[in-house]
Amino acid sequence: MTQRVFADAAAAEQQLERDPRPMLPWLLTVAHRRWVDERRRSRRQRDALETVVADTEHARSSDDELAAEALRRVLAQLSDDQREVVIRRLWRGRSFREIASELDLSEGAVKMRFRRGLESLRELLREEGYAQ
Repeated sequence: MTQRVFADAAAAEQQLERDPRPMLPWLLTVAHRRWVDERRRSRRQRDALETVVADTEHARSSDDELAAEALRRVLAQLSDDQREVVIRRLWRGRSFREIASELDLSEGAVKMRFRRGLESLRELLREEGYAQ
């Protein structure tokens, strides 16, 4: 995170040099915003994973193999784009930025595919009888 803050400062060097205000408050503000964004991102990632896990809890309590098979079935029903993003995000622990770079997409496109993929997973799990 610190590297990104200083990379932003280096990228904005010409603009900052023309600004008569001190640079330190700007750096602290950028660092604080990055920290808040990182906390939100990790919280959303944790919440998303907990949601999928909670949705399959009923299946797990009755039979792990059936739950795993149901999860494979519903994952197979996602579009290729959504499935790839969901798997890279939840099972491989990749950040949206990493996924975007790996798939040559924008972060916004990756986030949208992830959100839509989770919504589809929830609905498909409901149809399978594994979610409330």
